[in-house]
Amino acid sequence: MTLIISPAEYIRLHQRITKQDCQNLNLEEFETIYQKPKCLAQSGFTRRVELMPGVCLDILDWHYRHEMILKVPVHPHPIQLLILASGFIDYEDIYPTFGGKQSYFSGSGISPAYVEKYRRSQNISGINIHIDPKQFVQLFPDLLNNQVGLSKLFLKSDELKTSFFPEVTPLMLTIVKQIINAPFQGITKKIYLQGKVLELLAFQLEAISTQQNQYPRLSKLKPETVNRIHHAKDILHRTYKNPPSIIELAHTVGISDRTLQRGFRQLFDSTVIGYITHLRIQQAKQLLRSGDISVTEVANLVGYSHLGHFAAAFKHQFGITPSECLAGKLQK
Repeated sequence: MTLIISPAEYIRLHQRITKQDCQNLNLEEFETIYQKPKCLAQSGFTRRVELMPGVCLDILDWHYRHEMILKVPVHPHPIQLLILASGFIDYEDIYPTFGGKQSYFSGSGISPAYVEKYRRSQNISGINIHIDPKQFVQLFPDLLNNQVGLSKLFLKSDELKTSFFPEVTPLMLTIVKQIINAPFQGITKKIYLQGKVLELLAFQLEAISTQQNQYPRLSKLKPETVNRIHHAKDILHRTYKNPPSIIELAHTVGISDRTLQRGFRQLFDSTVIGYITHLRIQQAKQLLRSGDISVTEVANLVGYSHLGHFAAAFKHQFGITPSECLAGKLQK
């Protein structure tokens, strides 16, 4: 059975547990527990910690009973960091699957609509951090002042937000587990969690710098051009099955096709076509892992009309054929 619900219904179903009801969870004065409703999850809760004004930490511990689909409309978005220690959250079109080595770091701004999927009978644990943009500026004033264009990427209001997907390193995962299993109580625990969250943010920002090559290369592109290229990237996440041409995409975001191509190489270390291929093959892998769809159907769903081209692109990216992936073989 698959449950399809709206964000409003999702929030309504969650119940805040009183301190008397969760003595076994050692609830602190600065923590709130939200229990997963029985209709959604076999068990589980979210432990919310108000670390400081404008910074909220959610510690996730869920076990979903059924597959669930959450349809989220366009909405304002804070700065957010999500890392899972176990489990996966799947998406349609906009985002890759979160979990394993895939984390999520988002700047503030407007979030596009998306469909979020939770798999049946899986344990999800991890941390979800929300930061008010004004507090982010107070936390990292030197970083934003010294890196040209960085505030344009992380701090937006009426524009689409910029999202990053840093790889989860063993050290990051260790910090996440330390947060989940904080060894202190009372105010000492709050201070400990504040320190660990800031430490994790530092590693995430360093990962973004290294993997996306943002900081050293931004000097070659004007901040407004960087914004437009990220807008183009967001468009491709929504339209990769039938994307616009490079000229059409460049026109839509207000830059030349040459600047668009150069910007993709500088910011994402990929051509525009290569980026589209990556999105298609990542989505194809998710569909094949579900095990209830044919290779031909998957190829058509992600935008390939030629099965041979799809198979070649898939093997180039993952080292195995689509058929092997469907059969459950792990990538090389």
